[in-house]
Amino acid sequence: MGSYLATEVEAQTENSAQIIKESDIEAIETMMDKMDAELPKLTRFILPGGSESAARAHICRTVCRRAERNVYRVADEFPIHEMILIFLNRLSDFFFLAARIECQKTGKEMYWEQK
Repeated sequence: MGSYLATEVEAQTENSAQIIKESDIEAIETMMDKMDAELPKLTRFILPGGSESAARAHICRTVCRRAERNVYRVADEFPIHEMILIFLNRLSDFFFLAARIECQKTGKEMYWEQK
């Protein structure tokens, strides 16, 4: 993905946009469905943290969301293959679920409480 985004539009081949395929999106969504099935229903806003591994997953999610926003900015000026945008979005959702899974292992999921 990085090399695709770093390559001048004129230098890209037709296949360079095929680095992320629909099957890749489907695979991550299937994995996420399995993860989500293991988790209690989300009824409150989750705070990042709970355990070191969960905090690291939240950092990955944050960096992925930032990358997604930046790629959307680039897409305002240059053509970006749709699958890259979709994959970045799904990847950040994956990291959110990974953080929740890690919190479930320790029982330390943290919620925002309005005071």
